[in-house]
Amino acid sequence: MNEQALFGSVEEALTFAFHYSAEQSPRTPMTALAQGGAIGSGKGLYGVDGAAQAAMILNKLDALPKEQRWALTVRFGDVEHECPCCGHPAKSHEWKDAVDGLSWCVELEGIPKQMRHAMIAKVLCRQKVDLAGMSERYGLARSTTYRQQNELKHRLNTHERQGLDAIRDMLFELLPKAA
Repeated sequence: MNEQALFGSVEEALTFAFHYSAEQSPRTPMTALAQGGAIGSGKGLYGVDGAAQAAMILNKLDALPKEQRWALTVRFGDVEHECPCCGHPAKSHEWKDAVDGLSWCVELEGIPKQMRHAMIAKVLCRQKVDLAGMSERYGLARSTTYRQQNELKHRLNTHERQGLDAIRDMLFELLPKAA
């Protein structure tokens, strides 16, 4: 029997799970037919199948230590949805909570909350952040900001790497076998 893995990597599986769970109305087989078939990986992961797969992956994520779970949530859960009150794009509550949790666990002393969150997004989401401008705005020395950014990068990358290794072991049946 020659079964194909559902996902090419653990990163692909996490991206799928977070993006699928952020959808307001997942595609059912009927809507897929009406819209001209399934879009995406071609593995049939829409409707109930997609929801079950996403839930299973996110459930495995919940088993990780909180720092690893938060790092992976920030890295792969950077998905915007429509805010129910104003209709503008907004991050999920889970993503915001993960950023906030990480901002406290990495001990960024003397750094305002908004700047801590921006520094975390810079490291894990690879977002562009003007650290020099933020340092000036908050009256912080640039050297201190850059030193703390480097320490933060090391710690967050460690949490992310450990989390990816752990979740890879949990999701081994969904991933391609190593050659």
